[in-house]
Amino acid sequence: MVMKLEEADALGVASRSAHDLPPGPTDSDQIDSSPTGAQPAPTTSTRTQPTATALDNSASPGSSMGTSPDSPESRSGNAAASQSTGPLSAQRHRNRHAAAKYWLEFGYAVIPVVPDSKQPTLTWEPWLSTLSAQTLAAHWAKWPNHDVGFIVGDDHVVFDADSPASIAALNTIEAHFGITPLLVIRTSRGLHHHFRRAEGTCARSDSHSTEKHPDRIDVKTARALVVLPPSGGRSIVSTSDTAKPVQHASELTVVDQAFVDAVFAHNGKPPPRPPLRVSDPEVQACSGQIRLLRALLQHIDADCGYDRWLRVGAVIFHQTGGTEEGFTLYNEWSRTGVRKYRDVKNVRAKWKSFRIDHPHRVRLGTLVWMVKAAGYDWLEVGASAEDAFDIVDEQTRGNEL
Repeated sequence: MVMKLEEADALGVASRSAHDLPPGPTDSDQIDSSPTGAQPAPTTSTRTQPTATALDNSASPGSSMGTSPDSPESRSGNAAASQSTGPLSAQRHRNRHAAAKYWLEFGYAVIPVVPDSKQPTLTWEPWLSTLSAQTLAAHWAKWPNHDVGFIVGDDHVVFDADSPASIAALNTIEAHFGITPLLVIRTSRGLHHHFRRAEGTCARSDSHSTEKHPDRIDVKTARALVVLPPSGGRSIVSTSDTAKPVQHASELTVVDQAFVDAVFAHNGKPPPRPPLRVSDPEVQACSGQIRLLRALLQHIDADCGYDRWLRVGAVIFHQTGGTEEGFTLYNEWSRTGVRKYRDVKNVRAKWKSFRIDHPHRVRLGTLVWMVKAAGYDWLEVGASAEDAFDIVDEQTRGNEL
């Protein structure tokens, strides 16, 4: 896809130097762990130092790019690189439709986003099934200030590094596998590296608290929503001085299972694998609930107080209809509490005390509240459950306790 001149003007494409980018790995940086358990040898990166093109939305009429005193451009002193040309900056500021059109032609499943948030402005269906240039034009003509995002899908994966430590870790993993991302997005907190998933690669969304785990890398794929430039001040960062800019999502660098597993290993997580197939119709009927509950429980400490532990069990019981699969999930989660877990008999006794017809049932929103209280983005956590994500949206809206 070739970007048209008027699209480039509206998106705010400008060149920047590389010295305002976050630091990359040093020669001594190593991956914390790998799928084989072996530490990769220290590698001196031969990749070209990144340069950047910005899709900036911060300009105001008659200004330059409108960088703030705290922006990377101001801190780097590279004022000349952030200059735009006359009145075009005002067009960049307001033309989200041009950005949405650009990303649709790039090959992304574009969706409108509430300004300065990560929330879609509408339900994914029928929007995605009817997505076209015409639907984009109609939507942004009515709501020109809506930001732009996309649903990542199963063919792509975005690795989100929100701190210098996680950026260095991601760079080190990429250097170890000898790959370079052809699309990097600068966010307000760090960088997004966009890739294609190799055919047959298993991956799932995975998020972490940057405050608690600053070196971990968030993973966004499948039904995860990612905000795109120029929304929220995001900008495109190119990774080579000489390489031709990527024109379509099909040209993005491909990552395989080994790379995905290395990221999960670095995060201290088991490698993602497809769920085991089951034949019991009852199990199949609640499999979406099980996936959703498991995704939420991974972000809730089982060594919580007794009352909270009991409420988690009540939610699982209600959501699974008191099935044996629900009990198995409750016991598996309880066992992760190394300080307070007693035995399976104790968990079974509590499970039998729950009633499916209880007049004051504890609902799914309770787990959502616990996940949010732990510092996680429950939307991203829910996205890791893939098709169960819609269940989260329906059952937690306006009922989080």
